[in-house]
This record gives sequence, C-alpha cells and structure tokens, in this order.
Amino acid sequence: MKVYKLTYLVKNKDDFCDDDIVKYENETATFLLYNGELNVKLKTAIKYISEAKRIIEPIIRAWEFEAEIRMGFKIIEFELKKDVDQSLEKVKDYSDYFISKKQDQIIISLKYPPAPTIRISETMENIWNRYNRAKLGFGESIQSATYYCLTVIEKQFGSRKKAANALNLDYKILSKIGELSSTKGNSKTARKARAINQPLSSYEKKWINYAIRNILFQLGYMEANLKTAYLNINEIPVIQ
Repeated sequence: MKVYKLTYLVKNKDDFCDDDIVKYENETATFLLYNGELNVKLKTAIKYISEAKRIIEPIIRAWEFEAEIRMGFKIIEFELKKDVDQSLEKVKDYSDYFISKKQDQIIISLKYPPAPTIRISETMENIWNRYNRAKLGFGESIQSATYYCLTVIEKQFGSRKKAANALNLDYKILSKIGELSSTKGNSKTARKARAINQPLSSYEKKWINYAIRNILFQLGYMEANLKTAYLNINEIPVIQ
C-alpha cells in the first residue's frame, strides 16, 4: 500500500489552544497542525511508511528544535499516530477542517509554534544537548559545556575566524564565549586555575544562553541553505 499521509500527535496537546491552526508547505508535503494533530499530506506517494518517515521526520524534528531554541526550553513534541490507515482513501482535503471556538470560557494556552525555517544537524543537536544539560545542572559546569560547544564549531569550520565568516556572525561573539568559558568559575567549575573565585554572573550566564541559541539559528539557516543577516555582538539580547 502506497503512503500518502502521515499523522503525528502533539504529545503535550493540553498546553495549546484547541482552535489554533498552522499551515505549511514545502516541496515534499503540505502540513496542517490543528487540534492536537499534525497531518502531513505527501505530494508524491511513497511505497513504505519507513521511507516516508525518513523524508518527513527531519522536518518534524526541526519544528520541535526551532521552537525549543527560540524559547530556551522544550515547547512541543510530536509522535507518530499508530494504527492509522495512511492510504489515499483516508486523506481529507484541508478545506474539511474548521476552527471551533469555545464559548464563555477563559483558557490560557499557548499558540502552536510556527513551521520551521531551519534544518538541523547532529552537531546542532549535540551542542544544544550538552549546553542545556549543564544549564539545568546535570553533569558539568556551564563553562565546560560552553567551551565544548565552541570547540565543536571551530572544528567544523577549521578555525574560530572561519566559523565566524561561514556563519555570518561577529567574531567577537565567539571570542567572548571563549573568554567567559575559560576565565570564570570556582574550584568546581573553572576550566583554568586562574579563573578560580571568579564565578559567572547572572548577566554573563544569560548572555551565554542567548549567544548559544543565536549561533544555533545561524547554523540552522546554513543547513537550510538560507542566506542569513549578519549577527552583531550588540544584537544578542540580555536581561540585565
């Protein structure tokens, strides 16, 4: 049986507005996110579900990942709906859907994150997972994880300068990350002895957080073959 459609469920459905809707289309498929389901209508029939998943799920993961780095924490998760007929006979036209509204109720819910603009790589996943675990207090210091992220980026492009050029960002951003990850900390968190008793301030932690997330966006735009605007160090927002 040829596959024309895949349906994904929003695992945290109750976090979102029932009547919100997101439509998205690319060269592979059309996507409709509505009422806790993401319906994917393939433009070309695929022979096996496993092959359809191989094509579609990088987009699904990019949707989750972009929302997460945009906000700084996990926003949405999708899972493939099981035991569903994916054949042509079960595919509905998107005009069959409508937005229902609840009357006389006050409900505070999130709107669905927009469709992804980036694509993600294993390197991006590794950077975010390593940094995020440290930020949450698991396994290592923020300094250690941040320095790891910097060295991974430098290795991918050959040097810090080449990385800044490739990602169209201010070299000072990478330099500042290197400085903060190497010169701040205490006896448990410092990367270098001269950093002992110079802990990261809350301002510096917030700056690192925004810097890492902005760099991930630049990497994601590059993966999607999109031209990005130049990212200046002064454009990285922080809360002082």
